[in-house]
Amino acid sequence: MSQTVGDLGEFGLIERLAEILPPIKHEGLIGVGDDCAVIPGSVLFPQSSAGACFQVSTVDSFLEDVHFTKQFSSPSDVGYKVFAVNLSDLAAMGARPVYCLVSLVLPSDLEIQWIEDCYRGLSEAASSLGVYVLGGNISRSCQIGFHLTLVGSVVGAKPILRSGAKVGHDLWVSGHLGFSHLGLQILMGRSLVSSEAADWLSRHTRPEPRLELGVALCKRGLASSAVDVSDGFLQDAQHLARASGIGLLVDVDSVPVSPESLRFADLKSLLSGGEDYELIFTAPVDLRPQVVQLGQDLSLKLSRCGVVTEYNHAVSRMNFRGEAGENSADSISKDLAGWPLGYRHF
Repeated sequence: MSQTVGDLGEFGLIERLAEILPPIKHEGLIGVGDDCAVIPGSVLFPQSSAGACFQVSTVDSFLEDVHFTKQFSSPSDVGYKVFAVNLSDLAAMGARPVYCLVSLVLPSDLEIQWIEDCYRGLSEAASSLGVYVLGGNISRSCQIGFHLTLVGSVVGAKPILRSGAKVGHDLWVSGHLGFSHLGLQILMGRSLVSSEAADWLSRHTRPEPRLELGVALCKRGLASSAVDVSDGFLQDAQHLARASGIGLLVDVDSVPVSPESLRFADLKSLLSGGEDYELIFTAPVDLRPQVVQLGQDLSLKLSRCGVVTEYNHAVSRMNFRGEAGENSADSISKDLAGWPLGYRHF
């Protein structure tokens, strides 16, 4: 029987297709395997004498009954989130967005009001950052789908890649993890009575990617590598480990999950639920004071939650005290192999 896409899985499929493409021979061009594609200014404008500048581009799909349902999501929230999830990729590279293109696939019986309200949400998100929606395409389909291409730039520095982590560097993550997972639970009808419930819901319906953090990490030269948390903290941390050819030892006690969140979900779910759109990044130990200062400058929680190790491609844990606040006897260097890592399409 022939192998199927489901057999291969999302990331196996990406690797298989990348092998078919011609190799990238131009220095500075970054293709498959990072959050965004990177094109140096010297490629775009070979006659220019300008300094370091890079075009940074990403494309993502947002599909009905895969990424959202009309039952649980308002049209304006869908439009807002379509833009936000792409923005998070640029944030991980330290790039500022400039413009986007939107391809729509729509059923012919979709109400005009729905798609207009959706575009109002998208316009709200884009205009808040001065990003232009320059056009796109529309085609017919059985279900609603958005395919958004977002283009940004990095000027005066090099984009942050997933592949720059070095042994001994600190592992950091922004914000709190698991809020979006709990927000989805609320939308699906679970009653979560908590003072944080409104935050959980908003983090799922209208995420706020850490653009200013990514740009500052890039400009100040603080991050050796970075990735955004879209599929789940554990899975995206593993993407970074694989790209850098290193291991990550995670201090689970230092991963930022709120005690209130642990009342309603175990730690595994909070670290693998995905759609947090926080940033995971690594930084040299001697830059630790500057990273702390950056968090203070942005009024943003930055948690040092691990260290880069030589153990190739692995994400392991230490100092684990159990789930939902319950103490456990196991403590040092426990493997995460049995944990769900995060969202997978196949």
